Order: sequence, then C-alpha cells, then structure tokens
Amino acid sequence: MPTTINIFKEISVTHVTHSGALTMPELRDAWKTVYEDPDFEVGMNEIVDCSATTAFDIGFDEMLAFAKDSQAIHAARQTKITLIIIAPSNMSSKVADMFTDLAAAVDHGNDLVIVQGYPEAFALLDLSPEDIALFPASCHTESHLL
Repeated sequence: MPTTINIFKEISVTHVTHSGALTMPELRDAWKTVYEDPDFEVGMNEIVDCSATTAFDIGFDEMLAFAKDSQAIHAARQTKITLIIIAPSNMSSKVADMFTDLAAAVDHGNDLVIVQGYPEAFALLDLSPEDIALFPASCHTESHLL
C-alpha cells in the first residue's frame, strides 16, 4: 500500500494519502514518519486522504489501540488540532467512522471531521488559493467546487 506524505510547514498542515490496501502496521509507519520529519511541528492540522484506499485490513482492537496511542501523543504535546479524513466511499467512511467513534471514547481531544473531498477539507482549514496551490495536482480535481 503506497502512502504519500506532504508536510506543509508554511501553512501548518500535514497531508497523508493512502492508496491500495491499508494495514495497521502501514498506518502506524506513516504517522511515525510524519512525526519524525524535521519539518513536522507540534500543532499541525492533518488531512488524511483515504479516497484511493481499496481495502482496510484493520480490526477493532487494532483501531482502538491506535486511537489510544494517538490520544496519548496529542495529550503529551498539549495541542488541539483539526484532523480531517477524506473518505468518499462507503468502505472508507465506515473505517473513518470507527476511528472517530473510538477516538471520542478515549477522549482524543481533537476536532475529527470526515469529509467527501478536498473542497470541504480546504474550507474547514480556511485555506487560501495560494495555500491550496501547495497541494499536489491530484488534490485539485474538484477545484470547480472551490
């Protein structure tokens, strides 16, 4: 499963795109890479794009542990962020719903939002056209809606 990571320090946003089949080890590795990147700063908002994810091999217990670990990381940093999950398909939205429900159960403390596409994500973060231009061209396929 390929994962693409973009860290936009100038607008304080991390952007992670998953495609293909996603497993928990791959999900954990992606976030480890983000948090260890020298451009990453505590308090960056996050956009996670699951629109090209074709399968999820992640169970309930794994997702609960991931939600708890994520909550602990953010609590230790004492920051509140907006985490946006782009999940346009029925399958991706169900996995996103499971994460947000479990995150709420463990008092994740961040604003978690599931959206259908990039226009909603960009609007939630109040990004300007110049900010949006930083994102890869594949994120602009719905630009007529901006």
